[in-house]
Amino acid sequence: MDMNKIVKGNEILETTGDFEYILEDNAHLNLIQKYNELDNQTITINLNGINSKVDYYLSTLTNKNKTFILNINHNNKNTISNVINHGVVLNDSRLEFTVNTKISKGNSKSILNQESRIITMGKNNSIINPNMYIDEYDVEARHAATIGKFNQDNIFYLMTKGLTKEEANNILIEGFLGGKNE
Repeated sequence: MDMNKIVKGNEILETTGDFEYILEDNAHLNLIQKYNELDNQTITINLNGINSKVDYYLSTLTNKNKTFILNINHNNKNTISNVINHGVVLNDSRLEFTVNTKISKGNSKSILNQESRIITMGKNNSIINPNMYIDEYDVEARHAATIGKFNQDNIFYLMTKGLTKEEANNILIEGFLGGKNE
């Protein structure tokens, strides 16, 4: 998959470096990575244009060690980044989400939203790094990071409807990651 693009408006113009997007004025990038199979990935998104926006969604299911790094640079005013990372870790594997969002002084009216959540189905040795480097007062910034297991009440409820524990977990995993892989 070629993911190295310059975006103007909603049109992708040309390729740049590895896993880097550059958004110009009024560009909107909707990047969805459903059931990402890569072991390690680094993506950099530069919001260079006024009113540029990225909506980024990653879901991954793993039974091995994986690291995902997302760098978002708000390089202009009125930029927006919405990031959602969801992962399910099987067995004793390790999943790491690092989200680095940066706003330099003078890039006011920007909005940063980060949500990262990892569900562990075995030993918990996963990590979430929700980093926000903000050198501007006039911004909105929110982040949430959660690592844990599925609520046992939800599993029990599904089992009272005739499902096995494995079937209940599979339904919860599919719902959490956004449905079946199509």
